[in-house]
Amino acid sequence: MPSSGKQNTTLWLASQSPRRSQLLQQVGLEFQVQPAHVEEKRAPDETPDTYVRRLAQAKAAHVFQQKYDGAPLAVIGADTVVVVEGDVLEKPKDVSDAEAMLQRLAGGSHTVWTAVALAKSANPAPDETLPPAKPTLDTELCGTEVWMAPLHPDQIKAYVATGDPMDKAGGYGIQGLGGGFVEGIHGCFFNVMGLPLSKTLQLLFRNDVIQDWP
Repeated sequence: MPSSGKQNTTLWLASQSPRRSQLLQQVGLEFQVQPAHVEEKRAPDETPDTYVRRLAQAKAAHVFQQKYDGAPLAVIGADTVVVVEGDVLEKPKDVSDAEAMLQRLAGGSHTVWTAVALAKSANPAPDETLPPAKPTLDTELCGTEVWMAPLHPDQIKAYVATGDPMDKAGGYGIQGLGGGFVEGIHGCFFNVMGLPLSKTLQLLFRNDVIQDWP
């Protein structure tokens, strides 16, 4: 995979999602992976966009604190949820939960929200040897509307039995078998996979992690 060749900062991805890694590789970025372990619990009065933004920032900041050694460092954190009729659907807890999610999504529309956060080492003051250990945080938010076909209960059970839905917000993956259920989208396709590529690159450009692309 070609590299942008213009990265001037060590880059980490605070996610164990193979899809997010695949997408960063697709656009030629060089990075390392370190999953972030933060509590994913939404406050009762927290809107979906505020929730994903907070979690993405927490993931990026968590890995930054683990990896920062004084050298230029940037960490991408991301979080994705599915919102239907105001309710937030995250990764299914079990098979029954996955089936219930898909039954709810079938034959209607929902919105996929992803926040991408960047934790980056700040530039040192003129009289400092190293930049401060607390990172700067910058965030992009992306929403995509998705329409799903009507689904027979047997289809749902067969899909859930493949195991594909279990690590995906809303219980389906648009890039795999679950894509066969999607009738249309309005917005960024890659956002539904878990990482809006254009907004991620904008974030990296804006914070001088990359200087040129491709």
